[in-house]
Amino acid sequence: MCCVDGQLRPTLYFLQGTIGIDDVSKCAPLLSCSVESKFIPRIEYLQKLGFSYKDTIAMFRRFPSLFCYSIKDNFEPKFDYFVVEMGRELKELVVFPQYFSFSLENRIKPRHRMCVEKGVCLALPTMLKSSEARFRDRLEVCCSSSMPVRNSALWCTNANTIGDNAT
Repeated sequence: MCCVDGQLRPTLYFLQGTIGIDDVSKCAPLLSCSVESKFIPRIEYLQKLGFSYKDTIAMFRRFPSLFCYSIKDNFEPKFDYFVVEMGRELKELVVFPQYFSFSLENRIKPRHRMCVEKGVCLALPTMLKSSEARFRDRLEVCCSSSMPVRNSALWCTNANTIGDNAT
C-alpha cells in the first residue's frame, strides 16, 4: 500500500515527465519506488561513470528496469568488466542498457571470452540476447567467413590502412 500523494503521484510524474515514459503501465512496479532513494541515485551514479544526463535518461527510458538494479551488486561489477575487460565504449550501453540484465558470470564473461578467443567483436545484443546455440552459430559464421573483395560494398575502407600499419 502506497500513499497516492506522497509516493505514487510523484513517482508517476517523474517517470512520465523526467524520464519520458509514456506508458507507465508497462513498468507499474516502479510506481512503488522512491524517486529520492531509488531513481535519483542510479541516475547520478551513471553520470559519475561518464554518461551525459541526456544519455542516462535515454537508457532508463529504453530499459526502465535499470531502476531496480543494485549499484553495488549489478552496475559496478558489470560496468567494470565492460570497460576494463571488454574495452567497449559507453555509447554501446546507451543503445543497449539491457546489458545490465544479463548474468556477468553465466552469460557476459563466457560469451565475451569466446569472442576474444575467435578474434570476433559482436554487437552487445548479438552477443547476449540470442540462445546459446544461435550465439555459437553466429560466432562460427563470423570465424569461417572470408574478407569481402575490394570491389564489394562490404569492403572496409580502413582495411588497407590496417594492413599497411601491420607491416
